[in-house]
Amino acid sequence: MTFIQTKTAPAAPNNLAEYHFRQKRMIHWNQVSQKKENLNRPGAFYHKLLQYYYAFLIPPRLRILELGCGHGDLLDHLKPSVGVGIDLSGEMIRVASKKYQNLSFILADTSEIEFSTKFDAIILSDLINDLWDVQRVIEKMRNLTHGGTRLVINFYNNLWRVPLSFVKWLGLGAELLEQKEYSEEGPGPWLPN
Repeated sequence: MTFIQTKTAPAAPNNLAEYHFRQKRMIHWNQVSQKKENLNRPGAFYHKLLQYYYAFLIPPRLRILELGCGHGDLLDHLKPSVGVGIDLSGEMIRVASKKYQNLSFILADTSEIEFSTKFDAIILSDLINDLWDVQRVIEKMRNLTHGGTRLVINFYNNLWRVPLSFVKWLGLGAELLEQKEYSEEGPGPWLPN
């Protein structure tokens, strides 16, 4: 495993709403971490499907950074030469570090981390709608890329809101928080009352 030097900025949110937004997500994903251990849980098939598609897009032996890495299953499946996962959830990082000792995991907010390394692929799987400021994260990634870097993003579509709400009502999963919505007026978060 290669050591990658990082500089982590202080976790000072720009405002109180951003702080609460992050805290709510950190608590939520810490709780979800326990459920993700169950391989028969609803949603496990979806994550296996993502592994299949990502392996099609990203060949093995690349230097890969995954933002919002969860338990690190996707990152490990891609067989990187150097694999680094970042997550806001301490529980997710704790489990990932135990499962995949050949990879590096960092507990941090994705908008606050900087590397002195360039990556061949950067993954944001089901993360975009969970970010307070997508533009800030994308701008930070500029320093992590080179001319051939692949940026692969997938995210939750709000068309799934009704079916997933029903699944959640049945107690079968759908571990998603309300997602941010973006409009032409600006990137402000959609927060329920």
